[in-house]
Amino acid sequence: MSKKKKFEIEIDNLIKSCYENIHLINKEKYNQYYTPITIADYMAGMFNNRSESINILDPGCGLGILTMATVKYLLKRSKIKKICVLMYEIDDIVISHLQNNMEELKNICTKKKVELIYTIKNEDFIFSSINLLKENNQKEYDYVVMNPPYNKMSNDSEHKKALKNIGIDVSNYYSAFVQLSCQMLKNKGQLVAITPRSFCNGKYFDKFRDSFLEIMYFNKIHLFESRKDVFDNEDVLQESMIYYCIKGQAKKDAIVKVFHSYNSTLDNIISTNILLRDIIVGDNKVIRLSKGKEEDEIIRCMMRVRCSLQDIGLDVSTGPVVDFREDLNVLHKNYIDGDQVILFPEHINNREINWPIIEGLKKFNYISTNQNNINRLRTNGNYVIVKRMTSKEEKRRIISALYVGNFYNFDLVGIDNKLNYFHINKQGINIDIAKGLNLYLNSTLVDSYFRTFSGNTQVNVSDLKMIRYPDIRQLRLLGKMYENELPSQDIIDKLVKDIIL
Repeated sequence: MSKKKKFEIEIDNLIKSCYENIHLINKEKYNQYYTPITIADYMAGMFNNRSESINILDPGCGLGILTMATVKYLLKRSKIKKICVLMYEIDDIVISHLQNNMEELKNICTKKKVELIYTIKNEDFIFSSINLLKENNQKEYDYVVMNPPYNKMSNDSEHKKALKNIGIDVSNYYSAFVQLSCQMLKNKGQLVAITPRSFCNGKYFDKFRDSFLEIMYFNKIHLFESRKDVFDNEDVLQESMIYYCIKGQAKKDAIVKVFHSYNSTLDNIISTNILLRDIIVGDNKVIRLSKGKEEDEIIRCMMRVRCSLQDIGLDVSTGPVVDFREDLNVLHKNYIDGDQVILFPEHINNREINWPIIEGLKKFNYISTNQNNINRLRTNGNYVIVKRMTSKEEKRRIISALYVGNFYNFDLVGIDNKLNYFHINKQGINIDIAKGLNLYLNSTLVDSYFRTFSGNTQVNVSDLKMIRYPDIRQLRLLGKMYENELPSQDIIDKLVKDIIL
């Protein structure tokens, strides 16, 4: 490793001093997570520059860590003469410290005979950038570097309304920051961002992916093995990823460099080259990412599975019962005459339906029918049930169980909306087909494939429709391979391999 120059050491020390002031950031209010210095340097190193003058946008800059890392990169890697930076930070408490940091950075640049011009806006980035885009529609930035807020955006928020007025429809603050920033980039401008991976799939991000990929293309992507690898924080439930994108249209055979590491120290990075067209999949432009040869093989195996869900005449939906919206007197823990079955996630245990729960039940076992809820209940039959939410501690994301109608002497079954269920026209499925489907969904192949396009703990209906499925003959054959209890994981995987692959 080459010896660091004096200006690098000075900027490193300036960045390190930021961590002493991290407690000043209003984390709860603005959903802030500071960027570790190793990650900041790594992100800055993704940029490519041959210009003497660079304009940088840093929305949600915090104490300026990413900007400082980017300036250090420019001073180190190019014949830069002038750097202009626009920085947004809404947190009043941070501004004076940010101002001091930028003055220090400016002095370091001056010693290197580089002019640093910075503007700090203590404003809401969303409202401010919308006004800028409305006023002059200028695309003036060469670089965007960002670690935006991660929280969800409520449908009735002023931000949501303002964004919709300019044709942006997003469900999350980070996607709003990314989309607005992309619009402010010049043609061939470059964006480096660290955000959750959740935008890669799911219907909530369909419009965002469509808009984003229409004007930007991936050049580099970095994946992390665990949710804690970047921020080491229990509150971060989603996997994070870093991506370097360029504004414009990619070449036909464009290659994306995909990197993979196990922690924020970025030791032992594994890299692979993937065609861009193999990353963007389907009409919904799902972003499917492989961490290396093992996941490449999983994708190849899945592509050998024959059918879509539609091909085999099955459908999957989210459970229609929302317990807190039901009348208080219709949900019961213990049976009352006329009640029907209701299933909640807690009724799925060890890949089996455990109903009714006698002790320690948090939700309910039974639901009585009335005119308001009768259409939300399903005819008793055979359904394959999949949890929509899994905890970050669980080893699997796809957790499936078989509900066999004959086991329960009821006419109807209610399915909670934190569950997905496979059906035929909202009716049950043939028992052998249902058993085969349940075994397939519990295979390592399906769970591993799901992880190639989702870094989320949530399994959406759209995700389940993304998966390829065995044909009806294969499902029946799988279903005949066991009686009531699923076999061991090794046997499940062997059956899938022998019968389907």
